[in-house]
Amino acid sequence: MADVFISYTRANASWAALLAAEIGAQGHTVFYDQNLTPGDSWDRRIERELAAARAVVVLWSADSCDRQWVRNEAREGMRRGILCPGRIDDCHIPVEFSHVQTAILHNGIGASTGLAQLCDAVNAKIAVNLSHRPRSLTSS
Repeated sequence: MADVFISYTRANASWAALLAAEIGAQGHTVFYDQNLTPGDSWDRRIERELAAARAVVVLWSADSCDRQWVRNEAREGMRRGILCPGRIDDCHIPVEFSHVQTAILHNGIGASTGLAQLCDAVNAKIAVNLSHRPRSLTSS
């Protein structure tokens, strides 16, 4: 299972790939649906990955704001306190998520301070989740 779950729409696959590479370069494992393999039951795999993730990144766009799967994945990230949203175009974020600070990425992902802010948020969520892991029964 991956540290980070990226939610996006097919129209934004290039953004998801760039973000996955950036987060991966920081030493974290990343799941997005490009990681599905032939024979996977995609809905079950997505549910397992989403449940195991320590951070959920949602890429908001005009297209993704209208997608129920993206909203459901964002809702789960928000419910668990691990949502890290980024906006990749000048869209209107769904009202239920409008109170969550969102990194602005659509001014160019390479030079964007929003990208650095988003990666910092992901790192912080992962660090908090690692420090709150339950102790195993075999640890002293």
